[in-house]
Amino acid sequence: MLKLASIQTRLAAGLSLSLLVLLTAQWLVVGVSIRYLTEAYIAAHLIQDSETLLAALLIANANEISLDKSKLSPVYARPFSGQYYKLSIGGKDFRSRSLWDTDLPHSAELPLGLTAKDRQKFTKSIVAGPQAQTLLQVTSRYSKKSTSITVTVAEDLTSIYKDITRFQVRYGIVSLVVALLLLAIQSFIIKKNLKPLDKIRRELMALEKGIVNNLQEDVPTEVLPLVRELNHQLKAFSQRLDRSRNATGNLAHALKTPLSLLSQLTNNEWIQQNQTIKDTLTQSVNTIEQTINRELKRARIAGAQLGGRHTELEPEIKSLIETLRAIYQQKSLNIHYTMPAKILCHMDRQDLMEMLGNVLDNACKWAKHEVLLTITDEQELLFTIEDDGSGCTVEEMDKLTKRGVRLDEQETGHGLGLSIVQGIVEDYFGKLLFSYSKKMGGLKVTISIPILMVGASQIHDS
Repeated sequence: MLKLASIQTRLAAGLSLSLLVLLTAQWLVVGVSIRYLTEAYIAAHLIQDSETLLAALLIANANEISLDKSKLSPVYARPFSGQYYKLSIGGKDFRSRSLWDTDLPHSAELPLGLTAKDRQKFTKSIVAGPQAQTLLQVTSRYSKKSTSITVTVAEDLTSIYKDITRFQVRYGIVSLVVALLLLAIQSFIIKKNLKPLDKIRRELMALEKGIVNNLQEDVPTEVLPLVRELNHQLKAFSQRLDRSRNATGNLAHALKTPLSLLSQLTNNEWIQQNQTIKDTLTQSVNTIEQTINRELKRARIAGAQLGGRHTELEPEIKSLIETLRAIYQQKSLNIHYTMPAKILCHMDRQDLMEMLGNVLDNACKWAKHEVLLTITDEQELLFTIEDDGSGCTVEEMDKLTKRGVRLDEQETGHGLGLSIVQGIVEDYFGKLLFSYSKKMGGLKVTISIPILMVGASQIHDS
C-alpha cells in the first residue's frame, strides 16, 4: 500500500487525480456530444431529402413509375459525391447517379405507419459506402397511392469525422494546458495555505534538537489546540523531571545529618559493649552512607544546569573527566578521550551526563591505570568506554545490567549504575553492549544511540 509522505502530497495527489478525471470525462463527453449532434443534424437533413424524393416520385399506375430528377439536388448526379439515394417500389429500383455502378447496403423491412421521429430513431445507421466512405444511412418506408415505397438516403461522414477528430485533438491539447495551469495554481494555493504547518514542522525539529523549548502558538485554529496541549505537556514533563531530580538530591542531603547522629551512636558505651548490635548498626550506617554518597556523586556529575536537549559534548566530557579524576585521585588514573570537533548531542543533558558518568565511574572503579572514551557520530552516536582492568566473563556480562547485582561484593555500591544506564539507553531507542577490550584488556562498553531518534526519549517519573 502506497504511503504518501505529507498532507501537501495527499492533497496535491487527490486534487490532481480529480482534476484529470474531470477534464478527461469532459473531453470524452464533448467529443461524443459533437458526434451525436452532427449525426442527428445530418439525419434530419436526410429525412428531408427522403420526403423530397417522395414528392419527386411520379406514379401513374403500377407500370408507369418515374422520378422527376429536376426536383432533386445536383449533388445526386455527380459520381461519388458523398450523397446517395435509392428508391425501391414494386420491384423496381431508382438509384442516384452519384452511386455510379455501386449500391447501398440492403435495409431490413420496416413497418408502415411510423412517424418522422420513429423513422429517425429506428432507421439511422452507419455503413460502409463506395470508395471506403463512411456513410450515415437513413431508410424509411412510405405509402403513396396504395403503393409501398422504401427510400434510402445516405451521406458521407468521412470529412466530418476528420474535422471532429481534429477538434478533439485541439480540445485535448487545450484541456491539457488548462490542467497543467490549474495544477500549478493548485500547488501554489496548497503550499501557501499549508505554510503554517511547515512552520510547526520546523519548530518540532528545532524542539527535538533543543534549539527551542516550546512551540509558537500563532498557528491555524484547527491545530492550535494540539500545539497548546503539546506545550502544556512539555512544561509539565520538564517540571516533573526537575522536581524528581531535585527531590533525590534534597533527600540525599537531608539524610546526611541523621546519618551522622546514627554514626555517633556506634561510639556509645552500651553499644560498644554489645558487639552484635554495634556490627549491625555500623553495617547499616555504612550501607546508607554509600547510597547517599553515590547519589551526591551523580548530582555532582550531572551538575546544576537545567536539562536541555542540545548539548555540545566536548566541554561536558572535559568537565566530567575532571570530576572523575578528583573522585579517583588516589588511583592516579589516565582518563582520556577521542572525538570529532564540536560534536553536538541532542540528548537531555542530565540523561547524557548520568549515562556517561555511571559507565565511566564503573570503568574508573575497575581500571588499573587507564580509561579510554571514544565518541563517533557517522551513522549513529557511538560511545565506546574501555579500561585496562580485569574484565568480565561472558556469564558475568549478562548480569551487568540487572538491578542490584554486583560482581564483586567487596566493592562499595549497590549495583544500580549500569541498570540506570540501560534504562536511559532504552529510552533513546539505543543499545548497550558489553565485550572484551582487545586494545586495553579490560571491559569494553559500547553505547549506540540512533541519530534520528536522539532527543525522542520519554520522560518518566523517577
